[in-house]
Amino acid sequence: MPIKLVVSKEGDSGEQKEHVYNKGQVLIGRELDCDLQLEGTKSVVSRKHALIKQTESGFQIEDLNSRNCTYLNDEKLKPGVAFDLKSGDIIHICDFFLKFDVERHETRYVEKTILDSPNPFLRQAAQFVSLLSQISTDFDRETLDRKEEALKEAFQEFSSDLKNHTAVRTITQSFGAAPEMTSDTQDEVTAPVVMPAGASSDLMDIVLNLFLKLIQARRQFRMEFIGETMIKSSKTFSIYSCTLDEFKEWLFDPAVPVQERQTRMQRILKMGDELMVHQISLLDGYKSSVKDGTRQFLEKLDPKAIQQYLRNKKIKLGPIQIPYGNFPVLGGLLFRKAYFDLFKELAREDQSIIEKKYFRPSYVKRYNRCMDAAELEGSKRKT
Repeated sequence: MPIKLVVSKEGDSGEQKEHVYNKGQVLIGRELDCDLQLEGTKSVVSRKHALIKQTESGFQIEDLNSRNCTYLNDEKLKPGVAFDLKSGDIIHICDFFLKFDVERHETRYVEKTILDSPNPFLRQAAQFVSLLSQISTDFDRETLDRKEEALKEAFQEFSSDLKNHTAVRTITQSFGAAPEMTSDTQDEVTAPVVMPAGASSDLMDIVLNLFLKLIQARRQFRMEFIGETMIKSSKTFSIYSCTLDEFKEWLFDPAVPVQERQTRMQRILKMGDELMVHQISLLDGYKSSVKDGTRQFLEKLDPKAIQQYLRNKKIKLGPIQIPYGNFPVLGGLLFRKAYFDLFKELAREDQSIIEKKYFRPSYVKRYNRCMDAAELEGSKRKT
């Protein structure tokens, strides 16, 4: 961005020279290779006296350890330290005064546009944007920890009576900001949601991929846990084994007739309902398996059942059979042996076998009951 330095000298009343520089830095001194050469008479300007440089937030000036110092708005600058510059600042070097300003190419164009346009708000808008630019520059230079809150509080201090005015809402919307709505304006102003380019397509892919994985996981569960079988022809499309691209092609194929497309959409809706019921059925099945499976497992270890089993057994003494109950000591020993044998048998058994034998049957029964009940309820609603 070009800068302009208006140079005047002590004793030369009214004589000023303008220098415009369109570069990142301007070297000031008395040497010939300086961008702005100053030859002082009252005191000596250093060979390389000061440097003006552009930064990301604006412009700065730095005294290059000069003999007679550099002053910014009558304040002496510390050598080697950069100080911020803004339009209108006065730089004092020996007997020279330099007025700093940022040259804007668009000034003449804006003035011409304002004069040629019937729009009554152009001049005020230009002044408003210029003021905002200055506020933005000062905001970037500010080191206050709460500068965002401070700026907001400053505007709220003087704009409380205007914040609901149509003009204010129009200005804030033109800068892409959603207006702060009160109860009086919520019905009349709705800020549109603008998604970045490509975001809607990416979001659709995420949703479809999630839906597809849930559908396929449900089928995998029913095959491995419930015991269902699925036969798929290599020539037909199956949502349970397709990829995301194949799924999208099946959904959005433009060559498919309208009626068939509607049928496919209805199928997707039905699968979505089944997914919801599937999640509920999983929980109900788990609760049932814990309750009934634990009960059956404990019944297997019930001492009363073992005692009843031993009561029915008899000791053979030749042709005579005598119940174990007639021999309390022997019956107690046999009970302990039978109980430990049963415990060892269960401990040696594979956990997957225990799960399938005691816990899974109740789980599958409860899961299917929930799924069937939901399907029946859906059929009633349709009729």
